[in-house]
Amino acid sequence: MSNNITEFCQAGGRDQPEYSVYELGPQRFGATCSILGQTHHDQDAAFSSKKLAKTAAARATVFALREEGVLRKPALHTRSAHAVAPAVPAFGTPLPVPSKIDPAAAGAPPVQPSPSPYPAASSLIPALCTALNIAPPTYKLTQTSALTPDFWDGEARFDHAVESCLRGAVGRVNRVYGKKNAKDQIVEKVLVILQGVKEQRMAG
Repeated sequence: MSNNITEFCQAGGRDQPEYSVYELGPQRFGATCSILGQTHHDQDAAFSSKKLAKTAAARATVFALREEGVLRKPALHTRSAHAVAPAVPAFGTPLPVPSKIDPAAAGAPPVQPSPSPYPAASSLIPALCTALNIAPPTYKLTQTSALTPDFWDGEARFDHAVESCLRGAVGRVNRVYGKKNAKDQIVEKVLVILQGVKEQRMAG
């Protein structure tokens, strides 16, 4: 999958994708892939290695670009992509098995993408905060400068937080292209931090 993205970028003279790998717990990793001003990832799935996490992020990116019509779908004779090694769910819930691409639909008009079977990270944070008896965070996003209105800085803040890691600015990001991308990156960082708090409390 990563080869598909690399070839796509080289053919169009585009910038290569940027990968960001983050920890979701002991020997559990997630990753995002940023390309064309958008960030994609295999949401809330934790992998046993950074390589598998990056492969899953590349796969999610290829699927998204194909659905948007930016990247051509495989020809009729092309076999479906190899599946990535099974992931371990970040919060212990079974992950649905992704459906295979139907080669017969390769030449069909683009179809509206169906909602992701994985819950968004932002929807997991309130539930995790409730379980930890922590008030959900508020998000603050500001333009980096008036000269760069498309770039954003941001952070999350927890009121009356007990843990030191939740005090002050949490999940701080700087100069991220796109307001939604900036918030998504903050949310991902906050999710990792809250997961760490959960593990610390369970460890006693």
